[in-house]
Amino acid sequence: MFLRRSATVLAAASLLLSACNDTVRSDTNLSLEEQATAAAGLIRSCGTDNLSADEIDAVEADVRAALRLTPTYGAALRGTGSVSVPVWFHVISKGAGTANGDVTDQQITQQLNVLNDAYAGRTGGVATPFVFTLA
Repeated sequence: MFLRRSATVLAAASLLLSACNDTVRSDTNLSLEEQATAAAGLIRSCGTDNLSADEIDAVEADVRAALRLTPTYGAALRGTGSVSVPVWFHVISKGAGTANGDVTDQQITQQLNVLNDAYAGRTGGVATPFVFTLA
């Protein structure tokens, strides 16, 4: 009985392993050069279809057109002025006091200032209309 079960398990394992042949590629996204490289060794590739040159040009034109519209279009959608973002801080500590992980009100205010400075463009980058407030 044990010998029969072992033989069955061995046969199933060999079938499974032979089905996992990574040297044969059926990826339609690979060029002929990439297929030759794949035949020499295992490579992974994206499962997304490759775009033609015309499709790439069309997508790039759409993106350029959208970028030209974004500053006025985005502002028209949300209106003028700042966008207030309420922020909640959840503090998990071992006990009372900063030695046990508590955070002071001053530290919370300082962190809100860091967020506001970053999103206002004061620390580099682009100024945004977002203002973070303690909820």
